[in-house]
Amino acid sequence: MSQSIQNQLDAHGAKPRDLDITLPGGKLRLRDASVEAVGVSASGAHYAPNQDWNVSGESGQQLAGKLKDRVHYLLEPLEVIEVEAESILLRSDKPHQSEDERSYYEGWARPDGFDLQRYKAAPKQTRESAPLRMTRDVVERLARDLDSLAGE
Repeated sequence: MSQSIQNQLDAHGAKPRDLDITLPGGKLRLRDASVEAVGVSASGAHYAPNQDWNVSGESGQQLAGKLKDRVHYLLEPLEVIEVEAESILLRSDKPHQSEDERSYYEGWARPDGFDLQRYKAAPKQTRESAPLRMTRDVVERLARDLDSLAGE
């Protein structure tokens, strides 16, 4: 794991609060993050590139494909749902299904970056936010992968 990201995770601690991971091309903010020895729990994540992303037209289609292809290590792979003039929507390809609820990732790419959330919903109920739970290695991969898109 990158020493810089490792140090930023180590310095944060278990008390839930926002964690900003500084990267060469931008910043990954984990909202209400709690960092433990092996994993991280957060209410959501936002990657903000130093320069706005172009999410429209052909550039948006290419960015959507890169996000889908690079961020493939979450509990469920992401699938591109729609590409609009100012945003790209990705969701879990196959949501996690249990007897009483399903859960899935939802990601929005916009000029100001990428938001990642986890949601859960019981049958015939409104969806609600669920914690993003990732290992420290997955947090690092996510940070590096999103940051690499900022340089392209």
